[in-house]
Amino acid sequence: MFDTTTPDTSAALSLPAFPTGPVASESSKPASPKAKRKKKPRCASGLGSVYFRESDNRWCATWKTSGTDGKAKTRVVYGATQREAIEKREAARKEAETVAENATKETVGDFLRRWLDIVKTKLQPTTVAAYSEQIRLYMAPEKDVGMGLGIGQIPLSKLSPFDIETWLASLEKRGVSAARRRGLCVQLKSALGRAVAWRQLKENPMAGVEYPTVKREQMKVWDSDEVAAFLLACEGERLEALFVLAIETGMRQGELLGLQWADVELKEDTDPTTGAPRYSGQIHVRHNLQEVNGNHQPLSGPKTQAGNRIVTLYPETVHTLIQHKERMRKEGKGAHPYVFPSTTGRPIFKRALRDAFIRIIKTAGLKQIRFHDMRHTNATMMISDGVDVKTVSSRLGHSTTSITLDIYTKFMRKADERAAGVMASIMAKKKSLAAGSGMGARSGAPVPN
Repeated sequence: MFDTTTPDTSAALSLPAFPTGPVASESSKPASPKAKRKKKPRCASGLGSVYFRESDNRWCATWKTSGTDGKAKTRVVYGATQREAIEKREAARKEAETVAENATKETVGDFLRRWLDIVKTKLQPTTVAAYSEQIRLYMAPEKDVGMGLGIGQIPLSKLSPFDIETWLASLEKRGVSAARRRGLCVQLKSALGRAVAWRQLKENPMAGVEYPTVKREQMKVWDSDEVAAFLLACEGERLEALFVLAIETGMRQGELLGLQWADVELKEDTDPTTGAPRYSGQIHVRHNLQEVNGNHQPLSGPKTQAGNRIVTLYPETVHTLIQHKERMRKEGKGAHPYVFPSTTGRPIFKRALRDAFIRIIKTAGLKQIRFHDMRHTNATMMISDGVDVKTVSSRLGHSTTSITLDIYTKFMRKADERAAGVMASIMAKKKSLAAGSGMGARSGAPVPN
């Protein structure tokens, strides 16, 4: 009934053949890319952002801090081992926290004194003395000496433009001049600028402060007749050459008192035609003698880089310097390095020079001016004589011609008016010539053959 034979299905089904060889082992499989990589050492749990950098085989430990702009910044330290990197990070964190804590607690007065102690090596001694006095008397006095307590007790981190302007207003009520208050602003802006650079402040509070307006005082200068009278009164004086140099070169007081013979070039020869003596010379201005609290400071350079300059001398001034050198030789100071030593051989003090200056002015019967005003007198004489601004600025040692223009604008206008007057004089002479020749108007002038 039933067919019990097994059907042949080999033709209907095609089954995959199993390999007859040995079974492939696990090791014979191609390695995955992950298996080729070197396994990184893992950091211990709970240590924060610490990782191993394969490029230089170092451990890196990072942490977040707040930058001066208020944005988060990542700091990184490195170590040969994981522990070393972590220890360095913790030490750096503690140091940053200490600095931040001290900055929060530090008062404006403490900061100003610390700031001046750091920057004083970059400043002139007179500037350091002036800044120290302004801190002591106006900004952060230890007690009220008539100018209030200043802003010294305010925490540095809390100082605001309002605090500063309130302080400036109180100084104005106490009779402090606008020039002094402006000077205080200049110093405070410089100091707080360093606080920003040192990351103790995010911004400079002085950026929002309105500076006091200073009215420039009328400049006192001598005219040519007064200069001649002064130089006549100087004749025979021990320091005649110093006053002649001040008038002729416009050198600053400290530059004159610090002048060395090594910086002076004097030449004397004879005119081959007339047989008369000829003089020429120049001065290399590169020293400045300053005085602080009645004590001379070590010689320093000029006030500005442009102050290091060479100034050509007028022949009569060279002759006066040669006579002065002979006078010093007779005093036994022929080998002295200073051109103008005192009678005791020391550098001259400003007070002694001022007393001699005032005495000569009274002898000549001239109006009283400051010693520094001889510098202004020199500048105005050059401008009046038509010397260009660049030359005037160079001889005075100004850092830019804009300073010269700013100081002597008034005299520039007068020189311009005189220049216009010269042209007017020429036009008047032209009319006179025309009238004398009978030419009349240009249109009626005869045409030459």
